[in-house]
This record gives sequence, structure tokens and C-alpha cells, in this order.
Amino acid sequence: MIKKAILFFTFFFVTYCYNQNKKDWSLTPKKIGVLYNYGSEDNFLFDDKDYIYSTNTFKLQAFYNLGSWRNFDFELIVQPQVQFLQHQLLNEFYVTPDQENYREKIAEFIQPKNMNLYGIEFGFAGNK
Repeated sequence: MIKKAILFFTFFFVTYCYNQNKKDWSLTPKKIGVLYNYGSEDNFLFDDKDYIYSTNTFKLQAFYNLGSWRNFDFELIVQPQVQFLQHQLLNEFYVTPDQENYREKIAEFIQPKNMNLYGIEFGFAGNK
């Protein structure tokens, strides 16, 4: 699944950025990049024994020059991404009886879950 996502985003990104006719294309990327990130609950700040959580994030990045004003250069940042998440509650008592349908919630949350998140982020940067 991860390999398919990487291939899809790479194909999309390269096609989007480079297969355009330069005369018709007003925004061409100044810089491009790839970002990979892994995160989990098992770290020195937030090591929580109540659940397990991990995520693998893949981002493609394109930086477009929007122009300058005085001493500032402005960029548009486009980042399509895919995240693969895994989550499981380990401590049944994390869900307390004062919550509505707490037994059903416990049964649901103690099952391992795999989730995928697909998104695109837009950002602006100003550099001096």
C-alpha cells in the first residue's frame, strides 16, 4: 500500500510540475522536495501505556515563486500527502463508565485500527 501511494504521488507530482507547456504555465516550481516522517506514542515526551499509535507520512513539496515586494520574496508551497496510521487502545479503563455507551466504545477502541489520510496542504512563505 505504501509503495502504491509513493508511486501515485511521484507520478502525479512529476506530471503536474514538468509535463506542462512552459508558455501556458505561469507557475513553475522553483524547488521540489520529498518528505518522509515516522511518529509514534513511544517517545521520550509522550510515552503513553494506554494506547499504541504510529504514523508514516509521505509528502511531496513544490515551492512556487509568487514575486517580491520591497526586500521580501514570497512563495506558494503545495504539499500533497498521504498518511498511514495505526491505533489501538490497550487500557480498557481509559474509557470510563460515566461516558455514554462506554462498553461499546471499549469493544470498538481495543480493536487495532488502520487508517489512511489523504490531503493537500497550501502554505505561504515570506523570506527576506
